[in-house]
Amino acid sequence: MRRFIIKGLKNTTVLVAIIFSLFFMVSCGRNFEGTIIKNDSEYFLQATYMDGNDEHVMQLEKGCVLKITFQAEEGNMSLEIKSPSGASIYSGNGTNATDFTLNVSESGYYAINVSARRAKGIVRVKTD
Repeated sequence: MRRFIIKGLKNTTVLVAIIFSLFFMVSCGRNFEGTIIKNDSEYFLQATYMDGNDEHVMQLEKGCVLKITFQAEEGNMSLEIKSPSGASIYSGNGTNATDFTLNVSESGYYAINVSARRAKGIVRVKTD
């Protein structure tokens, strides 16, 4: 009798481990749903669901103007743009200013970083 109880517990433990593993794989596999476009003159991210980070680097010339659209609709989303020297020229959460421009003060490579936690939203950084 004791043997059957131990065997039943082992089977239950294996079944619980399999269910947990499947749940973990499914939940971890869903990090981004939407559209991302990255090229020399534009970074566009439209997320219907995003949980993670994305980045893009654009080479810009001094005097260039960046047109930015940033709107976080659900969850937490942040955008940071860094100059070639590593200084942050913009950092925000997409709830205050949604359409604005930034003037590029130095030539070089600019890093665009988007972080999201269970978010839905739009980020567009485009050269004028």
